[in-house]
Amino acid sequence: MNRFLTAAIALSLAAAPAASAETLNIDITNIQSATGKVFVALFDANGFSANKSLQGAVAEVSGETVRVSFEGVALGTYGIKLFHDVNGNGKLDRNLIGIPSEPYGFSNDAPVRMGPPSWADAAFEHGAASTVQTITLN
Repeated sequence: MNRFLTAAIALSLAAAPAASAETLNIDITNIQSATGKVFVALFDANGFSANKSLQGAVAEVSGETVRVSFEGVALGTYGIKLFHDVNGNGKLDRNLIGIPSEPYGFSNDAPVRMGPPSWADAAFEHGAASTVQTITLN
């Protein structure tokens, strides 16, 4: 009986369809300066608060909008954090009390209140078709 159960589980796992993967596009708007780069990070629920991204991308800024694409992203729930490195120093600059002095944004245009938004505010579903998440820089 034990061999039968093991074989049944193995067959069910082998027959289970793999989670589909699609392109995730991020359109970044409200770019005020056509200089520098945009740094984009993709997170799952576990990594969002800990700043442990699943994938990252950097794109040159040359106009009022930028599109960043992540290929082969499994269907599921994700969050995005990004910033526009206007001065090209490779980091998000902050003022003396820690507030970002360069433009930034989050998926769902999640609001910033006394710190970064919660996972609940930033989380979105990456569905069966290619997803486009539009983020307006603050």
